[in-house]
Amino acid sequence: AETSLEDTAYIFSTLNLTLADGFINIWDIKWDDDYFWRPVSSVRQADELTGTQDLDDDLWTPRQFTPQHPCHPSGTSMTAGAASQVLANFFGDDVEFTVGADLHPNGNRLRNALTDTDDDGIKDVNGTPLDEVSKTYTNLFDAADEARLSRIYSGAHFRFATETGITLGREVANFVLDTAPLGEF
Repeated sequence: AETSLEDTAYIFSTLNLTLADGFINIWDIKWDDDYFWRPVSSVRQADELTGTQDLDDDLWTPRQFTPQHPCHPSGTSMTAGAASQVLANFFGDDVEFTVGADLHPNGNRLRNALTDTDDDGIKDVNGTPLDEVSKTYTNLFDAADEARLSRIYSGAHFRFATETGITLGREVANFVLDTAPLGEF
């Protein structure tokens, strides 16, 4: 969708304010007195809890690095919920967009994590050349939900942490949009 420079600045300002408010909430909740450990800790220490001794696996490793702060709620999920809600407010939810692999020279760490080198020395993902790897979404909320699910699949979060995060992001977005602290659009 085409937007004017003024409208684009307003949308980005609203998005940034929403994300800032969302992260204030996330970090306040994460370090509450009842903070919750990560999946890696619960799997490796399952033998210490009543009823979960059989689930203990001291060698289990998540698919990605586990952040060194409490699990609940998921900051990535909050970001996805907040961003999808703000953008849907301005553009509608049914926005089709495609996300492709980052071919930027500084994207080597991500590129190396996702790709294999075939016999010809060409980088690919499951046989597809890296520059052709992409995913198309038909709406913002589906993309946000997939971002939320990725945190579960990676082993970084429990489902309840991602559900709380995405809900929190949407609620903060609705608050910012309803109160219009930056004025009307």
